[in-house]
Amino acid sequence: ASKRAPSRNRVVLDNGGVLEYEYLVLAPGMELDLSRIKGLQEALDAHDGVYTIWSYNQAAHVWDGIRNLTSGVALFTQPKQSRGCGGAPQKIMWLAEDFWRTKTLVRDAVHVEFVTGRDALFPIPKYAKSLADIGAERGVYVDYDTELVAVDGPRRLATFQQPSGMRVTRHFDLLVVTPHMGPPAIVRDSPLAAGNGFADVDIHTLQHAKYPRVFALGDCANLPTSKTAAAITAQAPVVVFNILASMGKKGFSETAGQERIADRGKPLSLARYDGYSSSPILTRRGGLILAEFKYGGGGKETFP
Repeated sequence: ASKRAPSRNRVVLDNGGVLEYEYLVLAPGMELDLSRIKGLQEALDAHDGVYTIWSYNQAAHVWDGIRNLTSGVALFTQPKQSRGCGGAPQKIMWLAEDFWRTKTLVRDAVHVEFVTGRDALFPIPKYAKSLADIGAERGVYVDYDTELVAVDGPRRLATFQQPSGMRVTRHFDLLVVTPHMGPPAIVRDSPLAAGNGFADVDIHTLQHAKYPRVFALGDCANLPTSKTAAAITAQAPVVVFNILASMGKKGFSETAGQERIADRGKPLSLARYDGYSSSPILTRRGGLILAEFKYGGGGKETFP
């Protein structure tokens, strides 16, 4: 699919073909934007001590870099507007630190540092404190409110910017980057996008705000919750229920937000998604913090 024409219930394919639909479900995920960090693409391609777990073509190389490091500076980064799973940028760091500490026994020779554009290790204070405590216990340094803006792979230099605009260049021996991410062009450049480029859907029914025959779930949806596999698992039944309800309802309204369904003559509301998301933050081999929450940052823990 290359283009959407929701006003005519059509999807245009990149080969010129056209598909018509009665209902459309958007789930194309997100796109990486490596260009927002100068030199990152070139450093990844050259394997100049620079890695990322977020690219299919690059992920397999990350563990080679971790396994081969015996001393030096290991930096792990996360942008302020990280769109993916909030815990993922840390998982690889905690696992690497655990590997150096318990397997190769080189931890004393490796400086481990997490550089994040955010002001906390996790959006939920309860989990942020637990992660900060683990970092303090294991000697992991954390730099807050600091963004990676440029990489010089051959010279092993990373440039960071602070909120004041001041830039600092650091040497590294290993750099694991979480790149910027955003909505895919097929959503961003279509009438289905909200102002930020993500699919403009009701945060509870997951139905489009303008086109009621369109639903979205997963990373492409404009929802104020963490974009995780757990979130999609909770969203999918809501979308299925609401599409089936819409299909079976007499006099289905074409005005989003006003739909009702009839079951033996009794009106019922559409299913509602409460924002549930979960991030299993691996902190060592065999250990994790399972962060579970819903809209507004409230806890929704299902695992004791």
